[in-house]
Amino acid sequence: MVDRIYDLYNVLNDKNGTNNSSEALEAYKNLIEAIKQGPQEKKLALQFIAKFCKNFPAEMAKTIEAVIDLCEDEDITIRKLAIKEFPTLVRASNNTLQRVIGVLIQLLQANDTSEVTQVQNSIMTIYHINPKETIGGILSEIQRSQEDLLRKRALRFLCSRIATLDETDLPKDVEEHLVKTCKDIALELDAEEFVTIIKLLSTLRSMQTLVARQELVNMIINQCHLEQGWNGVDTDRLSLVATFMGHAMSLLSVS
Repeated sequence: MVDRIYDLYNVLNDKNGTNNSSEALEAYKNLIEAIKQGPQEKKLALQFIAKFCKNFPAEMAKTIEAVIDLCEDEDITIRKLAIKEFPTLVRASNNTLQRVIGVLIQLLQANDTSEVTQVQNSIMTIYHINPKETIGGILSEIQRSQEDLLRKRALRFLCSRIATLDETDLPKDVEEHLVKTCKDIALELDAEEFVTIIKLLSTLRSMQTLVARQELVNMIINQCHLEQGWNGVDTDRLSLVATFMGHAMSLLSVS
């Protein structure tokens, strides 16, 4: 089967124009099918798919699903190779970005540290291809997911890998998009996640003015739901409000 995959490669790599032929399309489809074979075939087919996928936009949906299947392989080497190729798919077609980011955010829940690192690196590569859509995709996954581990790891990723970028990699318009998107979902998060978002926002360059700090304080006050009144026996809520107010005071003291 390995020899067969090399034959498919030769068809696709033909410089005389057959890479646009029906024969080439059939060869590419067979490459996708080869991903279902043994370990060597999977690795080789993945490598060649990454090289030629841009030539077959009509097959991109099947390509993505084939690569996603490899992310569930029992062999961690194959999983990491598949994860590494996701940015290639996004470069080939920006329409794949949201689907790919959704998959990568799911994969942040992996148990193996090296696998999670590869996931993070792929997300960052995609971020540099399209920062705003990447940020929007990450926050959309946080907003809709019911899995605590996913939400917390995705938020941690935003704080540690994106919010810490310098002005070259996080320009003003992208930072403004990050701020707006975070604000849009902040009130839908649980208390711990909300605090993480506030901490993230408070580190950004655009949020260092008095007006911006006051806006963060207002977000915290709204999250306290003071209009609901007080119940002296609800110690959990009292503790939560006290925690929120502590963060508000720290923001004002910095200002």
